Amino acid sequence: MTRPKDVTPAEAETFMQNRTSDSYTLLDVRQDWEYAEGHVPGARLLPLPELPDKLADLPRDRPVLAYCRSGRRSAAAAGLLAGQGYEVMNILGGFSAWQGAAAEGPADQGLARLPEAASLLDVLSLAYAMEANLGVFYAACAARAADPEQRRIFLGLARFEEGHKAMVLHLARGLGLGETELTARAEGIGEVEGGFSAKEAEVRFAAAGVEQREILETALAFEAQALDLYLRAAPRAAGQEEEQALRALAGEEQKHLAAVGRMLTRAGD
Repeated sequence: MTRPKDVTPAEAETFMQNRTSDSYTLLDVRQDWEYAEGHVPGARLLPLPELPDKLADLPRDRPVLAYCRSGRRSAAAAGLLAGQGYEVMNILGGFSAWQGAAAEGPADQGLARLPEAASLLDVLSLAYAMEANLGVFYAACAARAADPEQRRIFLGLARFEEGHKAMVLHLARGLGLGETELTARAEGIGEVEGGFSAKEAEVRFAAAGVEQREILETALAFEAQALDLYLRAAPRAAGQEEEQALRALAGEEQKHLAAVGRMLTRAGD
């Protein structure tokens, strides 16, 4: 029998950052409502009471990182999985101790826009639309900002989204997809990153107030939502090209998440 290994949230985050997202399973064993309130981006929800009946759904050829709220339920899950031959790590302190950006919403948040039968053009059109819409939103925020420092932050965030759009178009060209059709399809999609509507984005920034730190924390939440969407959608992709495209987009989101995090750190200094 293999034995589960206890790791800190920082060790778990380093483990994941040094590997591709398809080489491990990040498992949230809390209840649905807990997951909806906040979860680690890319985590798969499988509540502990359901775990014994759904072991067949978990790939055995990759390590499992399990977490709950505080580490107790995930310790039980880790023991169960280890007893069945899985390589498993229990994240100590659980989600309560997680220091990285969190995503929120139900397990199907944003996935309705990426059904299992979605084509690669569908995938990239949605990605382009989300980046474009959030870029427009940030630019509008910059135009409304009275404070020069706030304006600078919003313009910097808008440039991030321009970079994301360019990356999506680069992917499309490399795969031989029509750029004109992609952008035309994107025009009919109203969501911003992570499946949020433009109205939800307005509400979130209004609630964030006017402080630099609150602006960046809200931006961090948007980036975490987008990362979460791409990571969870990748295993559901209709084919290898679609999955690779989603994982490439997730990689870009992770970089931008880190960049916003650095901005937030500087804001707190």
